Amino acid sequence: MNRCFVFLALFSVLIYGFSFGFNFGGGGPFVGYIPGDMIKLPVDFGLKFENGIVVFGGEGEGGIGWHMGGIGGSGSKTITDNSGNKYTLGASFGMGYGMKCLDFGAVKVKAGLGFGGFSYTLGRVVNDDNTGIDNFKSGNSTGRLDMSIDYLMISPVLKVSVDVIPTMGIYGEAMGMAGYSTDGWHYETGSNVSGIDQENHRFLINYMLSAGVGWGF
Repeated sequence: MNRCFVFLALFSVLIYGFSFGFNFGGGGPFVGYIPGDMIKLPVDFGLKFENGIVVFGGEGEGGIGWHMGGIGGSGSKTITDNSGNKYTLGASFGMGYGMKCLDFGAVKVKAGLGFGGFSYTLGRVVNDDNTGIDNFKSGNSTGRLDMSIDYLMISPVLKVSVDVIPTMGIYGEAMGMAGYSTDGWHYETGSNVSGIDQENHRFLINYMLSAGVGWGF
């Protein structure tokens, strides 16, 4: 589901960026940050605010007074558990949104609501040195174990942009993330992860702070 939402959001960036032109909308890249102390995982890594995930993506919007648009992005990092085992933690999301735009000349303030999807992935490499064909036949060859959780998400958005020149602006954005997962944590085979309290992971409560550059505002 996560790849689908990211694709739809990035597609929206292109549509709004080019169809509305410089006078009615635009789009561009952004970099965001999801704080670590809000990330809930099946393994306790003791994540703090500064252990969050840096996200890269794209955003686009268009309209007069009311803006419609899309945003999507992803990021990953390496984290270590108490035993020294290394994992890869990833986050990805995509959504469409509507926002009310208040125009103060070079400064624009926008607030609105978005709907989409959000996913966490957690993976680790196992059996690093087992590269022989006999390892493969016995089922203990080197490989990667991945689990993930997908959320349907609703997101309040607040954005402030400043026009640097008539065709380019910079912006800062705060985006809340509230979601629900129907499946919980599951392996890439589709099997649910056992031995954890899945109900404790059903709800997503997080936020992202981001900044970006837009062309066409």
